[in-house]
Amino acid sequence: MSESPVIAAGVSTLPVRVLKSLARTARLRSGGAVLEVGPVRATAMPDWTSIGVQPTALTDSAPSIPTQPGQVLIGDVAGGMPVSAHSVDCVVLRSAKTFTAGLGTPEALLGAANLLSCLKPQGSLLVVGQPGESLQAWHELLSAYPVQVSQADYKDGIGYWLTLQWLKGSAQIQMPVLRAEIGKEAISRLQWHRLVRELMMKRVQPAKAA
Repeated sequence: MSESPVIAAGVSTLPVRVLKSLARTARLRSGGAVLEVGPVRATAMPDWTSIGVQPTALTDSAPSIPTQPGQVLIGDVAGGMPVSAHSVDCVVLRSAKTFTAGLGTPEALLGAANLLSCLKPQGSLLVVGQPGESLQAWHELLSAYPVQVSQADYKDGIGYWLTLQWLKGSAQIQMPVLRAEIGKEAISRLQWHRLVRELMMKRVQPAKAA
């Protein structure tokens, strides 16, 4: 019997089986709109389309691969957000330069709020981490907003073996996923920005008192 493949040490691509799991976690219906945030993956658009959803990609650097017009947007999640408010059912966040300096910065607060503002009511933001990465800091950041935060980690199960992924050379995948679901009421982007200012003021006041 073949040895079990090593669990992927880094996920630069998201196989279709992972996308299906993320779609279920976000309760995406057929025809739903998903925004994937991070460096553009070569198979991202056709893979999302193959499972029945309408994908758009947001990246903060020019794509290194050919893309279809309108499918890939370039912008800073904490700057001039090119994605309209209440326009997607799910945001899948893989990475963004805004968050590389840490999640305690004003830019991180604003970036998270902007991503949440893209969601339709009852939509979900899914933060996809690297294998072994802790998303505790993300949990604390998102819990400051009016969202319901829950852990929704992905791990290949028996389906990995039944579909012979190991014979195809596909390593097993295990990675942390955090879900933030907004409520039934629509929150405008302006309201999200007001929440950011309130959070920043709360952080400044204890510092002044000290």
